[in-house]
Amino acid sequence: MTETFVGWETSGVIGQAWSVITLGDFKVLDPAARLTEPTRENTEFSVEIPQLTLSRKDPGDHAKAMIYTNRRFPTGGGLTVSAEMRVRTAGTSTNPYGLDPDDPRLVSGCVALLDDTSGLVLNFEVSNSQILALRELFAVVAPRGVRSDFMPLADPVVTKRKIEAGSWHTYEIRYHPGEDGFVTPGPDRAEWYVDGALVHSCEWVAYIEPPACPVLKPIRFRVGMAVFTLLDNLPDGRGGTIPGPDPNYEHTVFGQGIRVDWKNVQVRWPHE
Repeated sequence: MTETFVGWETSGVIGQAWSVITLGDFKVLDPAARLTEPTRENTEFSVEIPQLTLSRKDPGDHAKAMIYTNRRFPTGGGLTVSAEMRVRTAGTSTNPYGLDPDDPRLVSGCVALLDDTSGLVLNFEVSNSQILALRELFAVVAPRGVRSDFMPLADPVVTKRKIEAGSWHTYEIRYHPGEDGFVTPGPDRAEWYVDGALVHSCEWVAYIEPPACPVLKPIRFRVGMAVFTLLDNLPDGRGGTIPGPDPNYEHTVFGQGIRVDWKNVQVRWPHE
């Protein structure tokens, strides 16, 4: 038996099943953002930021809008998240880095998964024409802090799939926990699909390479609709970095803007 969570029917997103993420005093929503809630006539949820204004001098700079489910969904039997999304960006052709204006790192609309326990992230990050599949692992808040051997990681992969600006597509992320033997964990797996076609996958999802003991796997995912940039240096999962165009967060907001629309958000998982 499969259980299904539907993001919304005809109304009621913020304050119902979803919330804007707040971290201490930091509300993760650009002050310039305009949110449009669904109605009976228009079942889309939208975030429009004509020009980004929200920036920070740390990795929190990535987040320009984060609207996530209040509920967390179990991964023990596998999990599938799908959403229709369309993205239109603007103002990226004058970026100070000389990047392709459609580079998703400049600004992107996202379908996102986040496990609060492990710190694992699985995202689609989409620009006018490019689709990036991202997994990340970051340090969570724990009673005894962070282990000395903890290796944060980011693994951004620009897929080969190209799209038209402002076009609707179905984005689907599947997580499989793997088959575990007696005290012998097997590899878990994440898969990213666009319009039903596989565009990226990986095993041992929380690691760059097959891990040593103990093995980390996500327990429960929140589902998110988000706007992100990704312009700084990123951890490579081996103790090094992946160079970014703006490691010191000097010009991460330069006049770029975005509108993202989502509809038909669904989460499916086996009933246990």
